[in-house]
Amino acid sequence: MLFRKNVLKTIIILASLGLFALVGYGQSLEGMVNSVNQKAKNLNVPNIPHNEEAIKKAQEAYQMSQSPVFKMHVEEFKQELKAILRGEKADKLTQYYSQMKKNNILSENERIYIFVSSSMPETTIRNYIKQASKIGSNIYFVMRGTIGGIKKITPTAQWITSVIKKDPYCKGECEMYPVKFLIDPFLYKKYNIQRVPAVVYVNGLENPEGLSEGLNSVKVKNFFVSYGDVSLEYHLKLIGERAKNENIKNLALNIGN
Repeated sequence: MLFRKNVLKTIIILASLGLFALVGYGQSLEGMVNSVNQKAKNLNVPNIPHNEEAIKKAQEAYQMSQSPVFKMHVEEFKQELKAILRGEKADKLTQYYSQMKKNNILSENERIYIFVSSSMPETTIRNYIKQASKIGSNIYFVMRGTIGGIKKITPTAQWITSVIKKDPYCKGECEMYPVKFLIDPFLYKKYNIQRVPAVVYVNGLENPEGLSEGLNSVKVKNFFVSYGDVSLEYHLKLIGERAKNENIKNLALNIGN
């Protein structure tokens, strides 16, 4: 029984790590995915009987793995590992995260979600990414799922790696925009997102357990949604006017410059 629980927990953790590691990995991620897929073909998982307690624990583990806090730690570990492999100095990473905090404009209980899909025009997504990179933390690009289904991670990894490049024609080690992508269908459901692109501004967010911010247990004071294939600057301008929020209106002006 312990072995079965460990197998289930390992599968959940590996899946969550793989999904979030999509950001900025490029060819190295593809190699990892191909290796894991090859090993998965020869993996024999025992039949697990229906068990309500095991299902509940699995759901809790999945929700934890989808939380921004958990994913932030995964990102930090990934960056540190890459630095070690490349022989980079640790202080370079410290400067990177310090710069993100310095650039942060939103407060801890504010969020901006940009709901996107790989079916959107690439030019639109690149423009959003460029403007979003000026905001700092607490802004996330959100996809409903992976391209081609949950079993196919590589196409999503390739797509995200491609759109966050500052130079779309760059090959090999390329400079990337410091933005964050989430794969979280709960957020689509929470804010009733019917089409993309959509931009959501949230304030008064309370998430003491650090779970997925799309869960019903995560409380928000209010939120505002804007739809349409327009610039992020224009989305935030409309939201700022509707919310009567001078900070968001100023933010729209700043990222447009």
